Amino acid sequence: MIAWYYFTFLVSSTGTVLMNSQEVIKKIYFPKLILPFSKIFVGLVDLIISLILLLILMIIVGFTPPINLVFLPLFVILNIITGMSIGIWLCALTVRYRDFHHFIPYLVSFSIWLTPVFYPGSIIPPDYFYYIYINPMAGVIAGYRWCLLGDVLPSVKYIIGAIPVIFLFITGLYYFNRIEGRIVDII
Repeated sequence: MIAWYYFTFLVSSTGTVLMNSQEVIKKIYFPKLILPFSKIFVGLVDLIISLILLLILMIIVGFTPPINLVFLPLFVILNIITGMSIGIWLCALTVRYRDFHHFIPYLVSFSIWLTPVFYPGSIIPPDYFYYIYINPMAGVIAGYRWCLLGDVLPSVKYIIGAIPVIFLFITGLYYFNRIEGRIVDII
């Protein structure tokens, strides 16, 4: 759940950051891409506090965190890139289509059922496991489980889900930079 909350925070807050910062954007000039990327650090504080509390609770109940914990920063970075790839697109689209920010909470709420957050990915029949592999957050959550709980090492097939994330991230940055000069006029 910790990984999912961070992802939803990034998507939701990044998607609406320009609409929420209209007054600042109109008064001074600065690179507008700073606003979405600032949400990474705001959410990262919550993530770190949650992880520290989780580790303390694990130690209190007698569960020793596995050595895989050293790989957790890698999955945190993947979590950030996944959330920002969707968030930057939503941020740019909410400037152009103002009512689009109403869609963001529903998108985030629905996507939790497509990602093995509440259930382990191992209960999905093998015929349908391909759908889990194309979900980029499924690999991130499997990585968190591996690092924190000592679950099974995530399959290499989860890399399939990273391809659309990289594509969305690069194209989102390109589109955002393309409309950045007109953001003040549109808002």
